[in-house]
Amino acid sequence: MYLKIVGVILFLGLMAAGYIVYIVWGNDNVLKDDEFVLDKKVGIDEAIDLLKEDGFIRDSQGIRWLAGQKNIDEVHPNTYSIKSFMNNNALLNVLRQGRFETSVTIPEGNWKCEDIAESIASQLGYSDQAKDEFVNDFL
Repeated sequence: MYLKIVGVILFLGLMAAGYIVYIVWGNDNVLKDDEFVLDKKVGIDEAIDLLKEDGFIRDSQGIRWLAGQKNIDEVHPNTYSIKSFMNNNALLNVLRQGRFETSVTIPEGNWKCEDIAESIASQLGYSDQAKDEFVNDFL
């Protein structure tokens, strides 16, 4: 009788471990190769909802659980390159990369605020409209 109880507990433990391994390293949750764009900082739950709405992921429950385990609370604005071969762990690592520092070069000898702002916007790859907004906000 004791062996049966231990066997059942061991079986359930192995099933739980297998489920966790599947959630973390299973390859079938990410559905497409594309760029995922966030214009503003959002909470991880909202980012996962957006990924699901945009057809990037099949299921959100496992990735939410894993994000909680990895203590990922928010996703920063960025353009993220998502690949269909990624597992949930790799996808969350990509979303975590949104925090980055960018270096820009200030034009030498040209110190007008407008010129500096325009140079920074160009180096950051802003479109013409975004560049104009950046320059106006900078001034």
